[in-house]
Amino acid sequence: MKSPLRILYLEDNRRDVDLVAALLEREGVEHVLIDVDSRKAFAENLAAAPPDVIFSDYTLPSYNGLHALEDAGLIAPELPFIFVSGTIGEENAIETLKRGATDYVLKQNLRRLVPVLRRALAEKDELRRRREAEELIRQKEQRFSAFMSNLPGVAFIKDKDRRYVFVNEAAQSYICHDPIDCLGRRDEEILPGDLAERMRRSDEEVLGEKHVVHVIEDIALGDGHHRWFTTKFPITDKYGTANWLGGVGIDVSTQPGLVAVSTNA
Repeated sequence: MKSPLRILYLEDNRRDVDLVAALLEREGVEHVLIDVDSRKAFAENLAAAPPDVIFSDYTLPSYNGLHALEDAGLIAPELPFIFVSGTIGEENAIETLKRGATDYVLKQNLRRLVPVLRRALAEKDELRRRREAEELIRQKEQRFSAFMSNLPGVAFIKDKDRRYVFVNEAAQSYICHDPIDCLGRRDEEILPGDLAERMRRSDEEVLGEKHVVHVIEDIALGDGHHRWFTTKFPITDKYGTANWLGGVGIDVSTQPGLVAVSTNA
């Protein structure tokens, strides 16, 4: 738990504020309690210096707890919002949870407050870690996409049945004009028969023998014959099973004399 914990407390009863402050101190929760009793003060404090958690009464003379929950959702939706009320009632309490409140504590049962607070903060930390992990994954995917888009050659992935599951942009110029024309299909459904057969043999060698294969092939394209140097390799799972096949290829038409080879992994 962060120390000291910043708590924004919407409450118009000074005695209740003091009771909560005393409880937190007694339970060893180092804190800074900012108590407000109006919508203006609540919104200003929330926007100026967001706290770690919000406590709120449900009924106030000039402001409703549900309105406070809505305002908090607009200004700082990631903050835990805990109702601390003696008049909320079960039906209203359930409604607040449906609308995004983290939890509620009855003033008649304040001993629940600290356990509820700790659980709410733990859930907030877990959510933050999950979002950070998702952001790292998103950045990784962006880098992979940028790498594949700028790769000066073709790149592809096939599953163990030799169906394409990924082709980069360059591959679309030689294998298919649109990824939808490739994905889920084998070479024999896309390429000329003799070329597709050669592809099949090298694919099966990679998947069956689980080693790297270098292939040099002359391929007729719209602008004439091109010589391609392609490296195919198995992509194995943690059990060593080759469930996918990866491949990268470059046009080496201006580099004669190359021969096809296989390299054990």
